[in-house]
Formats: sequence, C-alpha cells, structure tokens
Amino acid sequence: LSKADRQKVFFLLSLSLMRQAKTPEGYAASVNWMSRAHGIDAPLQHAAAIYGTKIGYQAHAWDEVVAFTEQLLADETYRTYRGIALANLGRYEAAELEFESVEKYPREIRLDALEARARAQAETAQLKSSLETYRRIYELDPNSAQGQLAQEAILAQKERWPSGFTFPRASQKTDVSKSAREVALAHFNAHRSE
Repeated sequence: LSKADRQKVFFLLSLSLMRQAKTPEGYAASVNWMSRAHGIDAPLQHAAAIYGTKIGYQAHAWDEVVAFTEQLLADETYRTYRGIALANLGRYEAAELEFESVEKYPREIRLDALEARARAQAETAQLKSSLETYRRIYELDPNSAQGQLAQEAILAQKERWPSGFTFPRASQKTDVSKSAREVALAHFNAHRSE
C-alpha cells in the first residue's frame, strides 16, 4: 500500500473504533490508530490532527493531544485543547502560556479550560488570577461539577484572599434569569475599581 492508502486505513480504523468506544481502552485504541495516521506525511495528516485532538481529549491521552495540536496552534480551539492537556500533564507554565494566547474558549470545553487554567495559575503562584478564574467558573455554572469544585477551591483559600476579593456566600445562588450580557457587565463593574 502507498503512504496515502496506509494513512487512510489507519484514519478509518481509528474513526470506526471511536464510534464503538465505550471504554477508556476503546478510546485509547482509537487514539493509537489516529496517531499512526497523523505520523504519515500524506493528505490526511491535518485531518488526523484535528480528529486525534478530540479523541485524545475524550480518552484523556494528554501526551497525544499535545502532539496532535503541534501543527494546529494557529487555531484558538486547538490551543485551548493543548492548554488543558499541558495542565493535566503538570506542565503548568506552558499551559498558562497557551491559555494567555486564547481570547475565547470554545463553548463545549469552556469550563474544563477554565478549571485547567485556574489549576495552572495556582501551581505557578498566581493566587489572585487563580481565584478570579475559579470565580468565573462558578459564575458561569454554579451547579456544575466544575462550579462546585471552583467554590471549594475559593473557600479553601479564604485566609489568603487578596484585599478586595469577594465571593458570594455558599447559600447564595446565581440568578440564572440574567442574560450573559448582564452577568458580564456586573462582573466588569465589580472589578472596575481594582
């Protein structure tokens, strides 16, 4: 088989396994085949990087996500995936650099990206930034698992809060009837005096 044909076989095998993947092992096998397709310099290499990133994310195959995203750095979506992967690998400074270069996180992974960024900030001694990122997670979705984790992380650091940092009491609920614009404006006004 030619390089291009081998790449097609690996690519299609990976997609087939991904559709059937119900277990971590299934996703890992799909990532493995997509990695092999990506490693061949042929027409599907870019597509393999895109699919491989998303499959690797589902499989928590962080090293592979970093490898797949190497050629996709011009796209903020894939920089976000890369930042999440780097944070999960404990490469916090590199993760924070990726997150700093992204203006807007993709909606489907926004909370994961913010949670990974908050961890990276905390691990690189950026307490105020970390607390603000955790507060943003909580404000976006206080009832999600990430929102609850954010609340716990903020309250655990209460003695170390910088002056002027505030956080709603645990008993308060965010008003979900407010529009995203109203929430953003309130957040902006709250920090304007800082």
